[in-house]
Amino acid sequence: MKLKYILFVALILVLYFPFQTAGSQALVLPGNYPEYKISVSNSPDEGYLFLTSRPVKTKFPAYMLILDNYGTPVYYRYMPKRAGSLTVQRNGMLSFKNIVKDDLKHYIMDSSFVVSDSVWMDDYILDG
Repeated sequence: MKLKYILFVALILVLYFPFQTAGSQALVLPGNYPEYKISVSNSPDEGYLFLTSRPVKTKFPAYMLILDNYGTPVYYRYMPKRAGSLTVQRNGMLSFKNIVKDDLKHYIMDSSFVVSDSVWMDDYILDG
């Protein structure tokens, strides 16, 4: 009787655990996350793609995106207004531009994506 019980428990474990994934999580994105299609992927360089979405039909919403070579988001941030030029600077900091009260500003973020500074100029348009 004890052997039958052990075999029964072993059978349940064998049938149940192969269908479980250890530590995996489903990627859940916001409902207004931009749709995109990667049409060519011929041996891309290693590293990430730094993008800002600019919806064609409306000016809002926009996202700053960092994608891996498969198009999977590594980082994203919703922007209530159009953002642009998400860039890695030579010093390793990230920057992006955004319009605030009709002024074009460039924001600087540290490695944890916290805005640490901003740059703008009167009477000139800054380049990313």
